[in-house]
Formats: sequence, structure tokens, C-alpha cells
Amino acid sequence: MLQCAFYEKDITPLLGCDIPGYFTARPSTGVLDQLYAKAFVAHDGTQCAVLIEIDAVELPVKIRDAITARIQSMTGISPVQVAVCATHTHYGVPAGEPVGSAEDVPFMTELCRLAADCAVLALQRLQPCTLHFSLGRVDGVSFNRDYLLANGRVCTNPEHIPVSDLVRHYAENDPDLPILYAADTAGRPFGALIGFACHQDCVGGTQYSGDFSSVLSYRLKETYGSDFVSVYLAAPSGDINHLDFLTHTAMDYQKIGNALAAEASRVMDAAPAALPTGQIQVRLESVTCRYRRASAQALAAAREIASGASSSSFTMLGQLQAELLLDYEKKCCDTGLTEGRLPVQVFLLGSFPVFVMPGELYHQFGQQLKQACGGRYMIATLGNGFYGYLPIPELFGTDVYPAQLCEGSMWQPEAGGMVTSRAIAMLHEMLKESTPEKPH
Repeated sequence: MLQCAFYEKDITPLLGCDIPGYFTARPSTGVLDQLYAKAFVAHDGTQCAVLIEIDAVELPVKIRDAITARIQSMTGISPVQVAVCATHTHYGVPAGEPVGSAEDVPFMTELCRLAADCAVLALQRLQPCTLHFSLGRVDGVSFNRDYLLANGRVCTNPEHIPVSDLVRHYAENDPDLPILYAADTAGRPFGALIGFACHQDCVGGTQYSGDFSSVLSYRLKETYGSDFVSVYLAAPSGDINHLDFLTHTAMDYQKIGNALAAEASRVMDAAPAALPTGQIQVRLESVTCRYRRASAQALAAAREIASGASSSSFTMLGQLQAELLLDYEKKCCDTGLTEGRLPVQVFLLGSFPVFVMPGELYHQFGQQLKQACGGRYMIATLGNGFYGYLPIPELFGTDVYPAQLCEGSMWQPEAGGMVTSRAIAMLHEMLKESTPEKPH
């Protein structure tokens, strides 16, 4: 019989810790919303799957490794069975950045213990349940943040460009709200995985906050009880945020959270049929991808700009972009590495897939994953380490920020397609393994 559990733990750091997200020292001055680590555990009597989400802009591999090692030491569960993801709030824990904010090592060490304990405590609370999937939709709160300009260029968040020079958003948006919730034997929901495609950078300032996923959590607790745990999954949204420069719209994080909660409640209250039960499978693989490197001309320009020259040839981040490029190139030279490995993880709950993808995938890759499983899915990005942006290939060579070479965008243009294709292949292989062959 399928059993599931959820658990959440307050992980709000001390004031004064640097908040990552803007490549600058940004000491925290207050708490707008408490930060959390949350765990979802599913068990079929033999196999289990563990998904942990942490209110962080991103998390390095060493954090994932420390969390999974503690879980294994306390429960025997292999790290392969565990996914650790970030919610991508830009007001989260002090995990540090390549350039800018500093990691608070003592706090992050304690965070690893607290996050692992969420999984252990969830395992102690497993209860028989049914899983239900429904697909909601929330329009008008998120927008594609890449724009086609009248001169043919493509750029990200064109705040200093007149509206008359903006032709359109470069691509469509993703308003889907997939929800996988667990109900107890009396039919009462007690926790849910909820995904949405939008950058969690809607608050501003220097106070800790889980952004709109905090509001989503508050509202669902009001509806389903204080013990209800909502685990927010950052769906593929490397190119989606809360700003529309065509209409001068900036959505408030409270409005986004309230809209998501209202739609989540609506589709959950519709009581969709329970998913078929079946065995749990988890597979974790890695895809080898090449690192990009800067040309001699780009390096020369970056050195000049970093020294204080005009930054007009570097898009969006100007001098900071040049510093990020130089920092990345130095690390490549110091290590001598030419390629790295991107983790791809798939949970199969019966026949229902939960994809755990690396980095900040563009939403087009999310669409491919959805189509591969017939529209019944959950997708979590920023999984199992820090891997930066994974834009669609056609945007390399343009002015879009996520394609500018640095440690936050270091992979070959084909990388996003490679990890997506591998995830789909893994799903098909797992489905085939879970279906017994009929005798001839």
C-alpha cells in the first residue's frame, strides 16, 4: 500500500547573513516571511522516494551531498533515492555566490542537518494515502522576460528601452499549475507538490522571504489546516518572471501567491480521481556536457571593462558581467576541466513521473517533458546542485542575460536539450521496466 508524508522545518537564518541573488553583498535586515526546508516522502512498502525543497536561490552540490549523506546515515536510504532542490527565492539562505555574497558556513552546515531531518521526520510519519493529480492554470501573473526588439536584437528585461522599440515577447509563457496532492483514508488532503514557472524575485529589499511560494503556503494552510504542507517546485522558468515591459506591469508577490492558492484550492476541491497505485522507481543519471570558453576578443573586452572602461559592450549587468566572465575563465584555467556532468533524476510513482532537472531550464524544455508524459507530470528544476542557466540553443549569441558566458551560464548550447532528452528516455525505460511482458 502506498504511504506518503510531508514535513517542514523553519530554517530562517540570523540577521546580517548575506542574501544571494544579485551578485553583491546584501546583508539581511529583517524577516518578511520565514524560510523553510520541506520534505515529501513516498513509500510503496519496498522502495521510497524523497524530495526536499529549500528556500534558496540555488544550492551547491556539496550541500546536496551533505544532506543525502546524513539521511543515509540515519535511515539507510541511498542518495540516489533523494532529490534536493531550491525554490529559487532571491531572498533565501546564505549559500553564497561565485561573485558577490558570501556563504555563511556555520549556518549552511546546520541547514544540512535540518533539511535532512525533515526527510527523517517525514519517514516517521508515513500514512496510507491516495495521490491525486490535477492541472490548473493561472494567467496574467507571469511573463516571458526575453524580448524581440525593433532592430532585430533579443534581450532580457529591457527596462531602459522605450516601449516603442519593443516588438513582442520573444516566446510564449507557461501558465500551467500542476498539482500532485496526497489525501488520507478519509479523503482529506494533507500535503501537495505544486509547480509554477516564474522566477521568485518579486519582493525586493533585504528581508528574508520565500517570495510568492510563502504566500501560497500561508493560504493553503488557512484552507486545509495548519498541518498542511505545500512543497513548491520551481518549474522550468529560466525565461519567465513577474514583469511585463510591454505594459509596465510588475506583479506583487502577494497577488501571485494568492492567485496560485486560489487556483490550487479550486482544482483540489474538484476531487480528481486517485492515480493508479503501483511500485515506486527512482533513477538518477548524469549527462556529460562541455563547458563554453570565451574568445580572446571577449576576454580582452572584459578586462578593459572590469578595469572601469565603458560597459556598453556587455549586456544587462555591465561591469559585473565582465567580472563574472573573468572569474569563470580563471576557474576554468585553474582546474583545467573542459566538461562537467549534469544530474537528471526521475521519480516514477506508479506510472506518474516527477522530473528533477538541473539548473534553470528554459520553459521550452519543460513543454517537451510535459508532452512526453501526456500532460500528467511534475517538474522541479534547480535540482541536486548549482548548474546555472540552460537556455534554448537559438538564444546563444544574442543579448539575453541567461546566455552570457559565466559560471551561471557555462554549458554548451545543446546542454538543455541533452538533459531533457535523457529525462524522457529514462521515463520510457522506467515505464517499460514497470510493465510486465505478456507471455507469448
